[in-house]
Amino acid sequence: MCSIRNQIGPPRGFLSPCGPTGRSRSRVWPARDVRPQVVMPARDPGTGPHRHGRVGWQHLAFAVDSRGDVDRMHRIATDAGWTVVREPKEYPRFTDRYYASFVEDDNGIRIEFMHNPPRESD
Repeated sequence: MCSIRNQIGPPRGFLSPCGPTGRSRSRVWPARDVRPQVVMPARDPGTGPHRHGRVGWQHLAFAVDSRGDVDRMHRIATDAGWTVVREPKEYPRFTDRYYASFVEDDNGIRIEFMHNPPRESD
């Protein structure tokens, strides 16, 4: 059975270097020069794990500085027990520079690590 604690607990393990802190039952990730990201738990405990495509929080993307960082965060997440949804690869349907990976916890919450550098000026 999916619990509110389980829905907001798993990311803390591999995201701890990003500085998650507890605020009530939500989680806040402060970042320099970026508005804080707040994650609130689902309000209906006992409804089972989230399934991709259903209403609710299902996808959180982190922009990182390099493809190497995408690969590194992907390894950290999978070493922490997250399931691979998509291995790191290019996504030209987004942009010709978009490189990302997707992982998912046992509650169906997806995390994306992505690198999409700006187009170089000619």
